[in-house]
Amino acid sequence: MSTVHSVHLTMRAVRLLELCEAEGFESLEELLEASLLDSVCPAICMECAATAEMEPDQRRGYCEQCGKNTVVSGLVLAGIILGAGDGYPSR
Repeated sequence: MSTVHSVHLTMRAVRLLELCEAEGFESLEELLEASLLDSVCPAICMECAATAEMEPDQRRGYCEQCGKNTVVSGLVLAGIILGAGDGYPSR
């Protein structure tokens, strides 16, 4: 008996997977490992999915492609760097 399951990802999860693919990482762990000790890290626009290098704690970076301040670093999207009151995880 075969069962088909539907998986619904949040936009944050989708963008994080897109960021890994666009930057050539085979896994999220690979992206995080490369980003943790650098002064910049891969980031992605939450509107248009354009990628850029930004500060690790970036939550509202400027997107040169769509012109909005919606670029978020991979470390913020993954919940490694936490913020309060900005729609991203906080503790």
